[in-house]
Order: sequence, then C-alpha cells, then structure tokens
Amino acid sequence: MRSMTTLFRVALFSLLASPLFFACGEDEPAGPPEFLTPSSGQLALNPANRALFATPVRSLYTTLDVFGADLDAANHVILQSQMHSELGFLRTGDANAASFSKQIEDFWDEDFGVQLIDRADTQVTLVLDLQRMNREWLVDWRGLERDEPGNREASFTFQLRQSENNSDYQQAIVGELLDALDALDPSESPVVRVVVGTEMERHYLSAPQDWPYFVALLRLLDTSLAEQFPTVQLSVGINWSHFMEAVVPVFVDAEAGETGVTFPAVQRAWAAVIDPLYYSEADLLELAEDADYEATPLLDFYAFASIPDPALYAGGPRDLPDTHYVGIPTLFDLQPFRADLPLVWFNVGWPVDSERPEVTGEFMERFLALNATDDYDVKPNHTMVAWWGYNYPLENECDQLSDPGNIDAGLNVCFRGMYGTIPQVSNRTRLIRAFFGQ
Repeated sequence: MRSMTTLFRVALFSLLASPLFFACGEDEPAGPPEFLTPSSGQLALNPANRALFATPVRSLYTTLDVFGADLDAANHVILQSQMHSELGFLRTGDANAASFSKQIEDFWDEDFGVQLIDRADTQVTLVLDLQRMNREWLVDWRGLERDEPGNREASFTFQLRQSENNSDYQQAIVGELLDALDALDPSESPVVRVVVGTEMERHYLSAPQDWPYFVALLRLLDTSLAEQFPTVQLSVGINWSHFMEAVVPVFVDAEAGETGVTFPAVQRAWAAVIDPLYYSEADLLELAEDADYEATPLLDFYAFASIPDPALYAGGPRDLPDTHYVGIPTLFDLQPFRADLPLVWFNVGWPVDSERPEVTGEFMERFLALNATDDYDVKPNHTMVAWWGYNYPLENECDQLSDPGNIDAGLNVCFRGMYGTIPQVSNRTRLIRAFFGQ
C-alpha cells in the first residue's frame, strides 16, 4: 500500500506535471521520448566559465594570496553561507553574528572584497544556504530548536511559518538577503547573482506538501530584488545528481512497465519540482494545453549543483551513468525555449572522507565529459562551473564541522577543497589539473 507521502506526490504531480506530456499528432512518432545520445567531446573550462568557491571560514583567510592568483584563471566567484551559520554560532553563541548577512559582510570586509572589487572581469554569485550542513532539514534562522526531528513538520515548514507565524521565516530570508546585498552594494561590487538554497530538492522529498509555499517565498524574493536591486539575478539551487538519484525514481511509472531512470520519469520530476519554480501557474496551464507554448521564466538562470552519492557507485565516478546529465539537453531539445536561460553549476563535487584527489579529479573529468554539448542542436549554455570547496578547513574547523556532537556535517566536509589546508601551488593534483585545464 502506498504511503500518504507517495500518494501526495502523485496528486501533486497530477497538478504540476502536465506541461511535459506531449500530445502525439498523426505525423508524430508513437511512444515516449528517450534520452538523447550522450555527446562526444568535453565541456571546456576557461576563465569565462570557471568559478572559485568561497565560504566564510577562517581557513580561507590564510589562502587569500593563492585565491587571488587563481582568479587570473577564473572570472567568477561563488560566495556561500548558511541562513544561520552553524559554525559561526558554535564559535560565538551569537545568533546575530551567525546570520547570513553578517557572515557575508564580515568576510567581504576582511580583505576578501579587496581581492575582487578591482578585477574588471570578476562576477560574484551569492548563495544563501537554507539547510543544515548535514542536509537533514532547514536551518533555523535564530539557531533555535524548531528544526529538531520532533518539531520539523509540526512547526518548521514554509507553510506553517506563513500561515501560523506571520511569515516570520520568509521575512527573515528576504531581510537577510537584502541586508547582505546592501552591505556589498552591487552598484559598486561585482555581485550579479543570487542562488537561494543549495539542494532544495531534498526539501521537496522531505515535505512535498510544502513546495508551493517555498515557491511563494521565491515570488516574494523576486519582487523584493526587483524593487531594491533590479540588476541582481535570482535562481534556486537544485542538486541535479540527487535529483536524478532520489527524485526521479519517485516518478518512474512501474505500472506502465518503466524500469530504471527513464527520460519520461525525468520529465515528470522536472515538471513537479523545477517547473513551478520557473513559471507562473498561468504559464503552466498554457503549457499543459500547448506543448509549443513558450512560457516566460520568472527566474533568471538554472542553478544546479552536482554532488552524487558515492555509495551508489561502487566503481567510483566512472560508474556514473552516461545519461546522468543528458536529461537536460534532451528536455531542451523537446522544448527549445527552455534553453534560453543560462546554466550555472555552482557546486560540483564528489564527497570523500579522506584526502583523495585522484578520485575527486576523476569525477571532475567525468563531469566535463558527460556535459559535452557539441553534438546537440539545442545546447545548454554552461556559463559557470565551480568546485564545491577551495581549500581544506583547519583542523579545529574540521573537528567542529564533522563532530557528531556538534554540527555533524560528515567527515567529507573536511576534504572538499581543491587544495589542502595550506595550498601548495606546485602540487598539481589530478583535480587541479582537470579544473584548471592543465
């Protein structure tokens, strides 16, 4: 018997997924569409689409010189922090100091902004992470206990904060983002984009009934940005790898004989999770009636992470399916207007629990190979690719981040960087060579 959560997903899909079902006319081939053949070649990284990742931790302050040198090969910077920094709060016990806006402002003022502001080609994307570092749930914006297991769906969903708490969480998110932008002043700095959330598909899976209320928050953010910072672009962070691994299987129609991850299942999952982020209800209804209708997107770019679950790939990155990313160009090929938005890969990484640059380098190579676009008529416009860490955190930071008694983010948080704790520029690992094209 299906669980209530599964039944809800099916019901929600019936409302949201219809835009990606295509009617077959007399001259159209029968049968559902299939994945395009993976393109040959390789996605080429260069300064125009290469991005460096930064987050407000002490270890990065010690590497600013190397970071500045690497900016010669990367025109983009990802500056990411949580809505409530768990590490910042653990250090200070001060919820205000741990807030997104304060973390970003302090980091920018401590010579980080100086590294960026006078570089004519540099663009900065702010990423506002709404989840805990262990990815179990949303992070409470005041460091309170509302996101503990017993309280989560009962007191800390977007729906409940909106309907029973005067949208306090939503207003706090808008306020933190606007305060951070005000401190950095996009008219004087290279901040051009904002990504809200990093793996929001996880929230969809945890509480699918909450998705329309998260969408409502995005509309509020979009309106607020348009009023105060009209040049700043907005999007939502989705981990495409987890989307393929965990969300798409929910939409596989086993009763129709589908097995494995099929492209029709990707269509259904995209329609239920991603389309409502990008299009109005009116446009979704139009798409349901006319597959050739060109809907007007409400967000400015696709913001995808790619962080696979290594436990699913016994042979490592080489076992990542050839079709892992092909659903994107296949979808664009069926409805080319979707390719009008640029595609940003703001977090790309392979979790490891020890120093293993060979494995992470192999994944970077695999990612670039599987995202080649040369053979497609409708090509995704990859405007940015960022590895999900710059250098390893210091030992005390690692202990606090990974300790199950503290933040419990997992040991992989200690080994996300391209560099070790103290970057050795002469040590060109497989990951560094793949990322910098050397």
